[in-house]
Amino acid sequence: MYAVGIKKGEKGITHFEIPVPKIKDKKDVLVKNLQAGICGSDRSIVDYNLFDMEEGENLMCLGHEHFGKVEEVGDKVSELKKGDYVAVTARRGCNECQSCSNNQSDMCFTGKFKERGLHKLHGFFTDYVVDPEEYIVKVPTKLKDIAVLAEPMSIVNKGVEQAMFVQGRLPWTCDSSNKDNKDFSCRTAVVIGAGPIGFLAACLLRLQHIDVHVLERKEEDNYRIKLLKGIGAKYIDIRKIKLNELSKITGNVDVMFEASGASELAVGLIPHMGRNGVYVMTGIPRGELHYTIDTNLMLRHIVRYNQAIIGTVNGNRNHFINGIKEMEQIEKKFRGILSKAITARYKLDDYKKAVFDKNPDNVKVIFEIAK
Repeated sequence: MYAVGIKKGEKGITHFEIPVPKIKDKKDVLVKNLQAGICGSDRSIVDYNLFDMEEGENLMCLGHEHFGKVEEVGDKVSELKKGDYVAVTARRGCNECQSCSNNQSDMCFTGKFKERGLHKLHGFFTDYVVDPEEYIVKVPTKLKDIAVLAEPMSIVNKGVEQAMFVQGRLPWTCDSSNKDNKDFSCRTAVVIGAGPIGFLAACLLRLQHIDVHVLERKEEDNYRIKLLKGIGAKYIDIRKIKLNELSKITGNVDVMFEASGASELAVGLIPHMGRNGVYVMTGIPRGELHYTIDTNLMLRHIVRYNQAIIGTVNGNRNHFINGIKEMEQIEKKFRGILSKAITARYKLDDYKKAVFDKNPDNVKVIFEIAK
């Protein structure tokens, strides 16, 4: 079947043929891929020639953001049936560590996990995929037009979940065990970056009644910025302020959510978190960048202000399930905002144009693989 990805010995993105997958185990599910999202990780793999195939392979189909439809199920599949809309998760555990043995491959200890379209496994820029039922999450039919956002939403769900968990150290309703709490008493958040992850993070934080400020380097009339203002987020053009002026605009910053991959900005903002603040980082920069910062100031602030810094990557099955529920709530509360965030659609054979689409107004670019 037709597939888009990378080939060892060749630069850039290309297409090739790979075998149509077949059900081999009684718990396997054959899924027809309908849509696949394109993200910065895909572009980095192509730009930096990051060949990370299974040993003995010279091809890897890219794509780790999925939406599809069940075509066939194994005899012991219990929850899925032909015709169900689904999102297939990306990471497969190592089968060695406690995390992976408890369905938390996103927290793998050995590093021997595999990821579709990223690390050792073919991805979703193709027609079909077969996976065990445990890696597949059912999607309500009413969300089929936005379900391709499930993977990035799982990352946001995990990041905010971890922020809530850390803020459970505080003596009021930041305690994540308080299920009735709607905003975990963290009143102000700064989101760094207005790409897909930053956009979804702003949506989720606004859903929880947080006062959200988004930092970006865009003009006020940029489409992303207009969408964010539409959900009540405030925009700060980082080109027009000094970092030490941030708290004068925002007040005490309870939560920072980094989604830019811009390491100089991400690190430079650490001294400007608020007291008892938590900083969640999701960006993964490539290459090297040498940057001078007052490390004494940084350490003083982290220690004296009880600040916590978390790196987070990937999302497990539960993050997909919870993220899909949150997508439904966001779409309802903000009147179709997620539908508006899918800004460019391409056929799979138009992959070169799609992967390198640099329209600054784009939020999420996707492949329309099948109907």
